[in-house]
Amino acid sequence: MRLGVPPDAALRPGAQLLYGDWRDIGLGPELVTMPARALDGSFGRWLAAYPQAEALPAALVLRDRLGSRAILLRALAAADQRGPLLRFDDDLRASGRFVPIAWVVDARLVSPRLRGWREDALGDVDYAAVRSLASSRRP
Repeated sequence: MRLGVPPDAALRPGAQLLYGDWRDIGLGPELVTMPARALDGSFGRWLAAYPQAEALPAALVLRDRLGSRAILLRALAAADQRGPLLRFDDDLRASGRFVPIAWVVDARLVSPRLRGWREDALGDVDYAAVRSLASSRRP
Protein backbone atom coordinates (compact mmCIF):
# COMPACT_ATOMS: atom_id res chain seq x y z
CA MET A 1 0.00 0.00 0.00
CA ARG A 2 1.41 3.40 -1.02
CA LEU A 3 0.40 6.25 1.31
CA GLY A 4 1.10 9.82 0.33
CA VAL A 5 2.48 12.21 2.94
CA PRO A 6 2.23 15.94 2.13
CA PRO A 7 5.44 17.95 2.48
CA ASP A 8 3.83 19.70 5.51
CA ALA A 9 6.30 19.12 8.38
CA ALA A 10 3.44 19.07 10.93
CA LEU A 11 1.96 15.91 9.37
CA ARG A 12 5.18 13.89 9.20
CA PRO A 13 5.37 12.88 12.91
CA GLY A 14 1.80 11.54 12.84
CA ALA A 15 2.45 9.63 9.63
CA GLN A 16 5.63 8.15 11.11
CA LEU A 17 3.80 7.09 14.31
CA LEU A 18 1.11 5.33 12.31
CA TYR A 19 3.67 3.77 10.01
CA GLY A 20 5.52 2.36 13.04
CA ASP A 21 2.29 1.01 14.56
CA TRP A 22 1.21 -0.58 11.29
CA ARG A 23 4.63 -2.11 10.72
CA ASP A 24 4.61 -3.56 14.26
CA ILE A 25 1.39 -5.47 13.56
CA GLY A 26 2.59 -6.79 10.22
CA LEU A 27 1.21 -4.25 7.80
CA GLY A 28 3.73 -2.88 5.35
CA PRO A 29 2.68 0.48 3.94
CA GLU A 30 5.13 2.54 1.94
CA LEU A 31 5.17 6.25 2.80
CA VAL A 32 5.66 8.40 -0.29
CA THR A 33 6.19 12.17 -0.39
CA MET A 34 3.35 13.84 -2.28
CA PRO A 35 2.68 14.61 -5.04
CA ALA A 36 3.10 11.09 -6.33
CA ARG A 37 1.23 8.85 -8.72
CA ALA A 38 -0.68 5.65 -7.98
CA LEU A 39 -1.32 6.30 -4.28
CA ASP A 40 -3.67 4.03 -2.33
CA GLY A 41 -4.33 6.75 0.25
CA SER A 42 -2.90 9.89 1.77
CA PHE A 43 -2.55 11.78 5.03
CA GLY A 44 -4.07 15.20 5.42
CA ARG A 45 -5.29 17.67 7.99
CA TRP A 46 -8.99 18.52 8.15
CA LEU A 47 -10.06 21.17 10.61
CA ALA A 48 -13.51 22.16 11.77
CA ALA A 49 -14.20 25.85 11.14
CA TYR A 50 -16.28 26.18 14.32
CA PRO A 51 -16.93 24.01 17.42
CA GLN A 52 -20.17 22.26 16.44
CA ALA A 53 -20.78 18.60 15.63
CA GLU A 54 -21.71 19.26 12.00
CA ALA A 55 -18.65 21.42 11.17
CA LEU A 56 -16.25 18.67 10.09
CA PRO A 57 -18.86 16.66 8.14
CA ALA A 58 -19.83 19.89 6.35
CA ALA A 59 -16.20 20.55 5.41
CA LEU A 60 -15.76 16.98 4.18
CA VAL A 61 -18.85 17.12 1.96
CA LEU A 62 -18.88 20.72 0.76
CA ARG A 63 -15.14 21.34 0.37
CA ASP A 64 -13.66 17.89 -0.27
CA ARG A 65 -16.64 16.02 -1.77
CA LEU A 66 -16.29 13.16 0.73
CA GLY A 67 -19.41 11.64 2.26
CA SER A 68 -23.09 11.85 1.44
CA ARG A 69 -24.42 15.32 0.70
CA ALA A 70 -28.01 14.10 1.21
CA ILE A 71 -27.29 12.74 4.70
CA LEU A 72 -25.41 15.93 5.64
CA LEU A 73 -28.32 18.12 4.49
CA ARG A 74 -30.76 16.03 6.56
CA ALA A 75 -28.49 16.53 9.59
CA LEU A 76 -28.26 20.29 9.03
CA ALA A 77 -32.05 20.55 8.75
CA ALA A 78 -32.77 18.45 11.85
CA ALA A 79 -33.58 19.91 15.25
CA ASP A 80 -31.75 16.93 16.79
CA GLN A 81 -28.68 16.31 14.64
CA ARG A 82 -27.32 13.34 16.59
CA GLY A 83 -29.06 10.58 14.59
CA PRO A 84 -28.36 11.97 11.10
CA LEU A 85 -24.74 12.75 12.01
CA LEU A 86 -24.28 9.18 13.26
CA ARG A 87 -25.71 7.95 9.92
CA PHE A 88 -23.28 10.26 8.10
CA ASP A 89 -20.38 8.83 10.13
CA ASP A 90 -21.50 5.23 9.49
CA ASP A 91 -21.85 5.92 5.76
CA LEU A 92 -18.43 7.58 5.55
CA ARG A 93 -16.83 4.76 7.56
CA ALA A 94 -18.40 2.13 5.28
CA SER A 95 -17.00 3.90 2.21
CA GLY A 96 -13.45 3.87 3.63
CA ARG A 97 -12.72 7.20 1.89
CA PHE A 98 -11.89 9.08 5.10
CA VAL A 99 -10.41 7.58 8.28
CA PRO A 100 -10.04 9.99 11.22
CA ILE A 101 -6.90 9.27 13.20
CA ALA A 102 -6.25 12.53 15.08
CA TRP A 103 -7.67 11.47 18.44
CA VAL A 104 -5.68 8.24 18.36
CA VAL A 105 -2.45 10.12 17.70
CA ASP A 106 -3.23 12.79 20.33
CA ALA A 107 -3.97 10.18 22.99
CA ARG A 108 -0.69 8.39 22.27
CA LEU A 109 1.29 11.62 22.55
CA VAL A 110 -0.05 12.41 26.03
CA SER A 111 1.66 10.58 28.88
CA PRO A 112 -0.47 7.77 30.35
CA ARG A 113 0.40 9.22 33.78
CA LEU A 114 -1.67 12.35 33.05
CA ARG A 115 -5.34 12.32 33.95
CA GLY A 116 -8.02 14.90 33.26
CA TRP A 117 -6.87 16.32 29.93
CA ARG A 118 -9.54 16.65 27.28
CA GLU A 119 -9.90 17.78 23.70
CA ASP A 120 -12.57 20.20 22.50
CA ALA A 121 -14.55 19.91 19.26
CA LEU A 122 -11.83 21.76 17.34
CA GLY A 123 -9.10 19.40 18.54
CA ASP A 124 -7.47 21.82 20.98
CA VAL A 125 -6.19 20.06 24.09
CA ASP A 126 -7.22 21.59 27.43
CA TYR A 127 -4.72 20.85 30.19
CA ALA A 128 -6.48 23.03 32.82
CA ALA A 129 -7.58 20.13 35.03
CA VAL A 130 -4.65 17.77 34.47
CA ARG A 131 -3.42 15.65 37.34
CA SER A 132 -0.20 13.64 37.19
CA LEU A 133 -0.20 10.22 38.79
CA ALA A 134 3.53 10.74 39.55
CA SER A 135 2.91 14.00 41.40
CA SER A 136 3.00 14.13 45.18
CA ARG A 137 0.61 17.10 45.21
CA ARG A 138 -3.13 16.57 45.22
CA PRO A 139 -5.37 18.49 42.77
